[in-house]
Amino acid sequence: QLSLRHGQALPPAGPERDTLFQTEATRVRDYLRSQGYQDAEVQIVPHSTKTVPATVNLDVRVRPGPAYPLGKVTITGNRALSSDDIESTLRHRDWHRLWLTYVPFRRLDLRTDENKLVERYGRLGYYGVRITDDFDPATSVDRQTKSVRLGLTIRERRRIELAFEGNKARSTRGLTSELSRGVYDDVDAAEAAAALEHSYRERGHMLAKVTWRRRRLDENTDRIIFSIDEGPVLKVRGVEFVGNQKISSSTLADLIRTKEFPFLGDIGLGQGGFATPRQIELDVETIVDHYESVGYPGTKVTAEIAPEPGQWHPLSPGGKMVVRQEDEPLWRRAHALYVRFSIQEAPLVRVASMRFVSLDPNIPL
Repeated sequence: QLSLRHGQALPPAGPERDTLFQTEATRVRDYLRSQGYQDAEVQIVPHSTKTVPATVNLDVRVRPGPAYPLGKVTITGNRALSSDDIESTLRHRDWHRLWLTYVPFRRLDLRTDENKLVERYGRLGYYGVRITDDFDPATSVDRQTKSVRLGLTIRERRRIELAFEGNKARSTRGLTSELSRGVYDDVDAAEAAAALEHSYRERGHMLAKVTWRRRRLDENTDRIIFSIDEGPVLKVRGVEFVGNQKISSSTLADLIRTKEFPFLGDIGLGQGGFATPRQIELDVETIVDHYESVGYPGTKVTAEIAPEPGQWHPLSPGGKMVVRQEDEPLWRRAHALYVRFSIQEAPLVRVASMRFVSLDPNIPL
């Protein structure tokens, strides 16, 4: 915790040096108090030597005093969890002393415990819970009992039940686990619906759509229902490149993430086989970057997708799956996805010569 280092120059003896030592001592004292030693006192005593140039040795005298554990705890606003249950989360026995005493109170531990309580409340459906404490080093330390008083205020707010309908390919438990942050307000619900859509599409459900609605169950409980249209599973059955003359298709295929569904993919062997519009869009950028890196700046690449060979549709901008109404039946019947990258190669650019010019006339090159 000291900022002073061996060999560091010190101010001359006087007020400036005294202030420096006092500041350093306060840093160490505050650190010890943050670790639960509320009576800690620190003093820095200099000892000058008679050498030339003179050196100064520093004695850092520390009186940590007794450790202050957590004392009386007052909890208000809790209904779903009992006060005893919450308090047991805040108290920690010291295994160094065979669990016979409690560890010193630390603000860092309090923050960790409060986060654990928020997670516990979340598992009960209280995703909007707010927990605050009144700890203040100036008022919470009880020097008579050698402990720290603490008040905890809990605003449980409304309880949220999550429900899913239309999910056949995935379990309710699996979908709930993906919403680990919880869902409380309308913004959370919209973000959760978008996250579920993205998750479905990564698993081959490119047409998946997720909407949500809220239903009031009672004064303290809402149910948020996610309605899922999974759509068909579209396995990548073909990836092709057209227009590429300078770089082989096999080289380009190795660069991109979109891969054909592996032969043994149905039993879990192999990688890849599904694609999202955003992934294909990123593959387009990867191909363009590679062309530029090998000397073909200005090369243009577009992507098309098809549910059947020959039924090509341009990839919608923004990495989203947009299907025209008249094409909806075709995609709904599909069980495969075909991807085609069309490449317009730019001319090869070679560096003819290089010349170095000095910006300083006094330094010729």
